[in-house]
Amino acid sequence: MSFGEPHAELDRAGRGCTAYDVVVNSGFFRTLQADPLYLEFFLTVAMEGLSEKYGVELELTGWRVLRNRKFLGSISAQNIRARPRPHIQELPGPPEPPQFVVVAEPSAQDPQVLQARVHLPQVDGAGSLWLGLSEERLLLSRPPPGGAAAERGPGPPARQGALLELGLPFPADPARCRARFHRRSKVLTVTMPLRA
Repeated sequence: MSFGEPHAELDRAGRGCTAYDVVVNSGFFRTLQADPLYLEFFLTVAMEGLSEKYGVELELTGWRVLRNRKFLGSISAQNIRARPRPHIQELPGPPEPPQFVVVAEPSAQDPQVLQARVHLPQVDGAGSLWLGLSEERLLLSRPPPGGAAAERGPGPPARQGALLELGLPFPADPARCRARFHRRSKVLTVTMPLRA
């Protein structure tokens, strides 16, 4: 739909009036002609659009559709974009959480060490990850782009960008924990000795 600039015309009685051209695709115009309710809805939207664009008050009732004419007066030149730009874009959703497994060693009945194995197929190396550990939680995320981590300091990145946030079933000892990323299998292994 394209709204033309206001221009002066003569109405049926020969009096001066202001006309606005509204241009639509011919296929869409045929659809409007076939459905009176859809036509009424379209005309209401078009008049509200003209009111908003040009700051004029238009009467939304009492209008008429010309039976044998597609326009009244003369049609002014219109600028119509050849390729429409999308106004609504679908944003990518949050990434799927990675596959992981947490194993208690030597057994689940008498655990001394927890080992988390996280499969990260899109990660190239450990340098592109941030791992945070506490006694009760493991947080895995990507550092922000552009080196903002250096400006922010050693603290964790924002939680909304977390790849994985995991509550631990037993209290770990963060000082004795270690992590290793296997480049070939793309698996991060986090070994977490438990507090005595």
